[in-house]
Amino acid sequence: MKEFYWSKIIEKAYSYRILRETVLDWRKGYGEKYIFNKYLGNLAAYSTEEIKDFYQQKNELGYRVYSVYDSEYFPALKEIEIPPIAFYYIGSEKMFHGEKYAGVVGSRKALEKNLKKASALGIGLSKQGIIGVSGLALGIDGAFHQGCSHSIGIIGCGINLIYPRSNLQLYEKLKASGGIISEFPIDAPPLKYHFPRRNRLIAGISQILIVLEARIKSGALITLDYALEYGKEVFLPSSLLTEDFVEGYSIQRLKELFF
Repeated sequence: MKEFYWSKIIEKAYSYRILRETVLDWRKGYGEKYIFNKYLGNLAAYSTEEIKDFYQQKNELGYRVYSVYDSEYFPALKEIEIPPIAFYYIGSEKMFHGEKYAGVVGSRKALEKNLKKASALGIGLSKQGIIGVSGLALGIDGAFHQGCSHSIGIIGCGINLIYPRSNLQLYEKLKASGGIISEFPIDAPPLKYHFPRRNRLIAGISQILIVLEARIKSGALITLDYALEYGKEVFLPSSLLTEDFVEGYSIQRLKELFF
């Protein structure tokens, strides 16, 4: 029953105001029962049919629901100002227990050479046992996930939706050998304002963030802002407005941090 109740809390926490309140209650030390009673009211009011439908869909799609009270929750994510009080997850639980996480973000309409760098970076990090984290989007995100043997994709829609549809094979790959996270309710569409909220989780989980290519007012720069706010190490092109990438310092610093 606990996962069902947390799915209802996720629906409530779709409101950022409620999300902040639930996180504050958790930080004050209140337990799960307090959260359920405060935000859901009479738990007995939920119908047997509704609960049955939830677990049927859960079993069919293979997702689980984790909260900040569970051990399967990224410790680094708990350190950000407003972590998700709970999220949906599909994939291997091993992803929660990695020692090193690297986020990679960039443009959906990236230069071909940067797409190749993203894929090569995914391959290289995986060889070192580093788990990649990105947004499972077109462009840099997708190329990076393709290169990674194990990576986490954080999406801006319901866990039961595949967006964009062209990433179906990539979605299946992460289900099998990595993980997919959504803090949005089931069936939540990929609305524009979901993605900045999603981006804070990429920065939150990752120990470092690598920006391979970005445009002004892009999601990659929003993720960069979060990473700087959280005190994460970041690696940038020499200029976000050019196609150049200063590899010397970045590779050396990556070795210092991880290798």
